Amino acid sequence: MAQWSFSEDGRRFVVRTPYTPRPWINYLTNGRYFALVSQTGGGFSFYIDPSHHVITRREQDLLLNDRPGRFVYIQDLEGGGFWNVGGNPCPSPLDQFHCCHGFGFTEIVSRYGDVAAGVEFFVPPDVDAEVWSLRVENRGQRSRQLRVVAYQEFVLGNALIDPIARRFDSFFKHARVEAGVVVAGKRNWNLRGQRAGGAWEYEVFTAASRPPHQIWLDREAFVGRYRDLTRPLALDAPRSRPEPVQEIWGTDLIGAMEWHLVLAPNQVVRWEMVTGIAPAEHGVAAARGLADSQRLADLRQATREHWQRRAGRLSVRTPDRPLNTLASGWTPYQVIIKSYLSSAPSYYHASDGSPGFRDALQDALGLAMLEPQRAREMITHVVRFQFSDGSASHRTPRIALPPERSEKSDLALWIPLAVLGYVCETGDRSILDEEVPFADGGEGTLLDHIRVGLERSLGDRGRRGLPRIHYGDWNDALDGLGACGEGESVFLAQLLSLALKDSATLAQLAGQPALAEGWLEHRRELVEALNQHCWDEDRFVRAFHDDGTVIGCRENAEGQLYLNPQVWAVLADAAPRQRQQTCMETVHRQLDSPFGIRCLAPPYARPDPHVGLISRFPPGVKENGAVFSHAMAFCVVAELMLGHGDRAWQLIEKANPVLRADRHPEYGMEPYVYCQFVAGPETNLRGQGFHHWLTSTRTWMQHAVVNWLLGARAEPEGLVLDPCIPRHWERFELVRPFRGSTLKITVENPEGKNKGIRSLTVDGQTLEGNRIPAAESECVEVHALMG
Repeated sequence: MAQWSFSEDGRRFVVRTPYTPRPWINYLTNGRYFALVSQTGGGFSFYIDPSHHVITRREQDLLLNDRPGRFVYIQDLEGGGFWNVGGNPCPSPLDQFHCCHGFGFTEIVSRYGDVAAGVEFFVPPDVDAEVWSLRVENRGQRSRQLRVVAYQEFVLGNALIDPIARRFDSFFKHARVEAGVVVAGKRNWNLRGQRAGGAWEYEVFTAASRPPHQIWLDREAFVGRYRDLTRPLALDAPRSRPEPVQEIWGTDLIGAMEWHLVLAPNQVVRWEMVTGIAPAEHGVAAARGLADSQRLADLRQATREHWQRRAGRLSVRTPDRPLNTLASGWTPYQVIIKSYLSSAPSYYHASDGSPGFRDALQDALGLAMLEPQRAREMITHVVRFQFSDGSASHRTPRIALPPERSEKSDLALWIPLAVLGYVCETGDRSILDEEVPFADGGEGTLLDHIRVGLERSLGDRGRRGLPRIHYGDWNDALDGLGACGEGESVFLAQLLSLALKDSATLAQLAGQPALAEGWLEHRRELVEALNQHCWDEDRFVRAFHDDGTVIGCRENAEGQLYLNPQVWAVLADAAPRQRQQTCMETVHRQLDSPFGIRCLAPPYARPDPHVGLISRFPPGVKENGAVFSHAMAFCVVAELMLGHGDRAWQLIEKANPVLRADRHPEYGMEPYVYCQFVAGPETNLRGQGFHHWLTSTRTWMQHAVVNWLLGARAEPEGLVLDPCIPRHWERFELVRPFRGSTLKITVENPEGKNKGIRSLTVDGQTLEGNRIPAAESECVEVHALMG
């Protein structure tokens, strides 16, 4: 770990080189304004929707060169040489470098010769802007004359046209300098699917607490022709620089500010630059008062406190420091960040700007433990994109886009899982009676939304009594099985059986026992069909094609064993216990690898339209046999539910990004957040991670660690303490919120057990069993002894 480490408390990640295997980034946001920032300052910004309200540029080869971004150039005006604070894009080697990613901020500090410089980026909680806090220090014994340029490229509005028709799009852009503030807008913008548009409803502003000597608005004037950001004309040939302009139209816009400094020996100069967004014609007013050092210092402190509070609601102390680092801050932070964005954008893929229906509901499941009110708001927002026939839109945009009915078969079945998770964490049953509109008109209670989703799935079953898959279930890449409308999904049947079980619990809580019993009867029929038609000696098969062909059975040459039907037999309790044990043994015998549990084996070697897109990925990549982190998290929960504490712990270690980055140099991903998948052994990409940050893995790993490994699990009647830990742990401590109280839990394990609570005290009083009732006090002390 020579090139990177965590702070002692685990809340800061420090990397000591700008040249990480791939860009390692942070997400800075207040839930509206988003800034992705890498260790070099690369990245881009957008407002609310990454497809329609883009602020700064995202290039397609961002992963390769980490450009463009937020770059700070420094030039020695006496010698002419120049470099970047973040080590990119200029190739000048730095004498010292470190980048610190923390909750809500990223700080980059470097030294080139006797000049030390730094920049910290943050997005204040209540201001739709990003702040660049700049610092330059002369550590030498002679005075220095320096030029400092803070550089960014503006897109303004629609994202997709920029890489396709940048020159054409630039004709609609305009910028001006007014009262020292850069204000930029665009005359042409439209929502996806609109033929005619209008002016963009926002404008972007940039201002500084230190008046700049020059402002650059035209990218071509700054960079120069036949040049790039490594050697911009403005720095390489300063005599040929054009005169500054106060207003510009029809060009590729930048918002770059330049300052000239004369620093005495040991002198330090600090100042700030702010880039933000405001309604059109209000940019200057929004910037006024922001470009003040004291106000920005106050906002910096408020941002730090805001994120320490939000990301610090869980505290885990076990014998394993890498687990503690993730569970005590970085995983909750990733849960919160993803709850705003779902699965994009990132450095790996762009986005249509709309969180996915199933993704957002799983995000709410993870958020309920940390921020229950936001979880409730997420659930009711997502459910608005369900139609009255029970189907749903695949996407749930945060802006006014029409819903589009999806052909994926699983979407509405995630509603009861998210709602029950919220009710268990909060005890708040009123959500069941909340009226929520349907996407095609009318409205119903949340329980009505659950009902129509179940009825649609129950009414759309095939010859074996299993739900039809159509064009995919949770696995979107299994899109070739049900094109004719007859293919059936085993995983979907298991998910439906769990949704029926959870919905029955909710119906009981809502005082509708007859409805609950009807759903449980459907569940019994479904579980019987699963075990009658889908068991294949030591595994559950994955699906049945339109023509009746079995997918995921022992006779298949490829795709012989799929992970999901095995683990969901456990998660849904949809098989006898012995079958659950047997299929999990098969998983570990055939799917385990040095990087974790693969999602299927053997992978498909060539495209097979019979199964669909999954077979078009190279063997070992994505759903075609990679270690798919989301599914591996399902597997961890299944092992813990079966009481396999030691085996579950082995999987938790393999999934831990801290250990992956430390033990596998080829991994390449950020050590502080989960990625979507690790390429399997069949590919030349073996061991490499892909698609950082925006994966539902973090929700399910939080669920696995807090609710099942440490066993502090919310249920309707209270909190159950039922840990399932590795035998070598002698004790652990957990602080977690629960229904308005903070529970401080200490568990001792003197006999080296996996499971079992022998004694339990709550605030000094001994309780029978292992259930902790909701308390009225702000803080509750819990002590348990395993045995």
